Amino acid sequence: MARGSLLQGVLTVGAIASQDSAYSDYIVGAGQLGAQLIGQRYGRDAERDSDTFGIQYMVEAGYDPQAAVGLQETFARLSQVRESGWIDGLFASHPPSEERVANNQTLVNELMPSLQGRDLEVGQVRYQQAIAGIKADQEAYQLFEEAGRAIADDDLEIAMSNLDEAISMVPNEARFSGLRVDIILYQQRYRESITTYNEAINKDDSYFDYYLGRGVAYARTGNPYQAQAYADGEGRVLARVINHSGIAIQKVQLEFTVLSGDQLGESSINIGNLGVNQSINVNSGLSFPDGEQGSPNQIRVRVTSARPQ
Repeated sequence: MARGSLLQGVLTVGAIASQDSAYSDYIVGAGQLGAQLIGQRYGRDAERDSDTFGIQYMVEAGYDPQAAVGLQETFARLSQVRESGWIDGLFASHPPSEERVANNQTLVNELMPSLQGRDLEVGQVRYQQAIAGIKADQEAYQLFEEAGRAIADDDLEIAMSNLDEAISMVPNEARFSGLRVDIILYQQRYRESITTYNEAINKDDSYFDYYLGRGVAYARTGNPYQAQAYADGEGRVLARVINHSGIAIQKVQLEFTVLSGDQLGESSINIGNLGVNQSINVNSGLSFPDGEQGSPNQIRVRVTSARPQ
């Protein structure tokens, strides 16, 4: 996948976040940092080290290190005739060169005398078996790429249609849902985007863009922090608080109001800091009298203050 496609969600969310939000600087900054890390190039010393360690690890794992040289030779040829696309992103972080090929070949030549008699493999058969599923789903990923191009052409209807079809083919691919919900967020359908970001997170909970987008959506609905009060079996009034804002927050203050008969109880609790997507349970210090079962309409809790860390 092209590096531009990978960054597309970050930039979409950033564009939404920068519109009249108290947290826009923090959200856009996080997106820019993620994009910068993704696009970071490596120095020559790091490349040489990676080649040396990579070849050594190949040998230890039972693979033929000559295959690494063959791959570098292929990269060197492709770099002379490449067109824009995923290969450009690959070469941005792994620039091929005849010098690099020659260095790798020298290292392999030095290792070969110690490898005589070992049954080293290239792994072609096992590799083809491993990617069989990906090849079978190739049409869905092609639709995903076409959706990215449609977005670039500002044809969101075509993009959504392609993504819906791709999802029907490969339902568990988080990137399909992620790009689809970025469009929904861009269209300012914030409540729908929250649900769809949750679906993407369920498929892949390791990609920060989904959390960032969901935080923006919560902020746009005026509810970046979710606080839900309830009474436990002993009548104690508690609340579960979740930070959906997309950034870490501090000095979080809660206000509880409890109505029991004709009595009104109130309390204010400082719960300190909340990390991104962190949730905690808070005891209000209030409770219903013995024997009274408190109902949700008798309890109110709200976040009265919070600041970015």
